[in-house]
Amino acid sequence: MRMSTDAPDMCAMCGMEIHHPDEAARYDGGLGRTLHFCSIWCLRVYRRHVAHDAYQHITEASEKAKARREGSS
Repeated sequence: MRMSTDAPDMCAMCGMEIHHPDEAARYDGGLGRTLHFCSIWCLRVYRRHVAHDAYQHITEASEKAKARREGSS
């Protein structure tokens, strides 16, 4: 997130300074703010982590619901 007009953005994945914000990869995954990445590779790694976390959350919720259904029967 930019603090002032002369402060460089930081990569959301690796923390490197982004000296050319116009060339930075951007991602708004419904977070209400845009994240900046120093390269497309950092963006891909970040999106892979987000997708993996979402998959785990859905799987755990599904298993809990199944256990509740079996317990109430």
